[in-house]
Amino acid sequence: MTHYSYLDEISKKTRHSQLNWLFLISLISMVIIALLVIIRRETDFFVAVQKTKTGLSNNERLEIENKILASWAKRDLGLEEREEIEKRVLGIDVNEVEAKTLSAEDKKAIEEKLK
Repeated sequence: MTHYSYLDEISKKTRHSQLNWLFLISLISMVIIALLVIIRRETDFFVAVQKTKTGLSNNERLEIENKILASWAKRDLGLEEREEIEKRVLGIDVNEVEAKTLSAEDKKAIEEKLK
C-alpha cells in the first residue's frame, strides 16, 4: 500500500515540476514577444516622425541612414579605435595617407634585403 502512495507522490511532484517548467518557458516566450512588439512599434514611430517632421527628401534620408549605419558598423568592428591608435602611434591620419608606387630599383633593393 505504501508503494502506491510513493508513486502517487512522485507523479504529483513530476506533474508539478512539468507545470512549473511550462509556465517558465511560456513566460519567457511572452516577454520576448512583448520586447519585439515594443521595438517594432518604437521603430515605426521614429520612422513616422522622421517622415513627417523633417523636410528631407528620400535621397537625403537614405544618405543619413547610410552614414549612421556605416558609423555603427565601424564602431562594432573596432575600426574607429584602430584609426585613433594609428593616429597616436604613427602621428598620421590614416584616411589621408596615399599609396605610393615603388620603382623597379626600390623593388629590387627590397628583394635583395629579404634574401
